[in-house]
Amino acid sequence: MAALRTALDKRKTGLSVVFTGSSQSGLKRVFSQRDAPFFNFATEITLPPLPDAFVTQQLKAFHETYRGRVAAETAQAAFEDFDRNPLMFQIWLNALPLNGFDDAAARAQVTQQMAETGGYDRTWLDLSPIQRAMLRLLAEDVPQPTGQRGHDFLKALTGASFTTSQRQKAQKALAQRHLIDNWQGHWHLSDPLLKAWVLARPDRDFT
Repeated sequence: MAALRTALDKRKTGLSVVFTGSSQSGLKRVFSQRDAPFFNFATEITLPPLPDAFVTQQLKAFHETYRGRVAAETAQAAFEDFDRNPLMFQIWLNALPLNGFDDAAARAQVTQQMAETGGYDRTWLDLSPIQRAMLRLLAEDVPQPTGQRGHDFLKALTGASFTTSQRQKAQKALAQRHLIDNWQGHWHLSDPLLKAWVLARPDRDFT
């Protein structure tokens, strides 16, 4: 890493670098720890979500290729339900012709493809019931996950009451597995595809 830092410093007038990582908190430590090779090397930025024009552009290209038509309202709803994730939206769009332009069937294919590609079904089986419930809570962006609102959400979802200590322990376990991350004081799922997959799970999977 030190050699990479030196090489980048030598070329800083003609080279731009973008750093990404699977853990946002881990990535921040690379630039915040004084003994790290990349201390104060980069500036943190948050990219804005794709605008609605992305859906318009994708539909235009789709209609130039396929004879079937997709209503703009249906496409926009799918985009929103997929948390405005471009990859998931494109998987859904490409799945429509293969499923007779059935929205529900195409969405089911997206869920299945994500599970197979990301191994989410195997990950799910390795989690305890409270860890699964906490994953759903964080996917829903419920505030105060270890506070009263978190308790009430899990009670409604699972029918069980989990103590603050139990929820904190489950949250820590999810973080250690790199399934969740803390960004600007807010816990969220590290993988947006996993988030959509968790949100698609029926409530019966949490009881």
